[in-house]
Amino acid sequence: VHPTEGGKGEQYMLRKCPTGFRLVNDTGYKNQECVACGEGEYILRSDLECQPCPKSAYCPNRGPPVWGARVAESTLRLSGVSSEELQSTATMQAAKVAIADAAGVHPDMIEVRVSGARRQGGGSGLTVVVRIVVLEGQSTDHVDAVVSSQALGQSLVSALASVGSTSASAQSLTASTAATSTAGGSGMGWVYEMDTSSGLSYLRSCPRGSLI
Repeated sequence: VHPTEGGKGEQYMLRKCPTGFRLVNDTGYKNQECVACGEGEYILRSDLECQPCPKSAYCPNRGPPVWGARVAESTLRLSGVSSEELQSTATMQAAKVAIADAAGVHPDMIEVRVSGARRQGGGSGLTVVVRIVVLEGQSTDHVDAVVSSQALGQSLVSALASVGSTSASAQSLTASTAATSTAGGSGMGWVYEMDTSSGLSYLRSCPRGSLI
């Protein structure tokens, strides 16, 4: 956020949004917000438009597409925190940074989603799915070890404590690793070219037997 030119510095113009969000900044600075792209979409930069994620790619956090990556996924049971608390901007950012540090990847390659909630004795528990995207050419050994151990849950609990949720606890339920063609959809053989100026992905080649 930057002060506008002129005036008394009381007006500010929104310049950039987080990964997966489109910048809305109308004339007059009265309508400034970051709007999330829809499910199955991506955005290259926040000043561009949301676009459908290419069929052969994976778009972590609705950000730029990645090809040939693998996704390590872990399902956790989280207690002592509500869905609203976990999904707040500050908590989610802290969670992604903590998990990224443990896994050795960029925070943009971390997805944290609440898939359900249920009663547990006298309290409630959340089912949380954590996805770690490992780019093509990078080893998955360390990430596999992280998702298969208690380190992922510990990182998540530490992140929650850093933003005030000190009673949270986590239990690992399942862990797996799959190619993004499995995790993101069925687009084998669909070859795209990215136009970095417009943020559009153009289909350039199709699988044998298909017409572009």
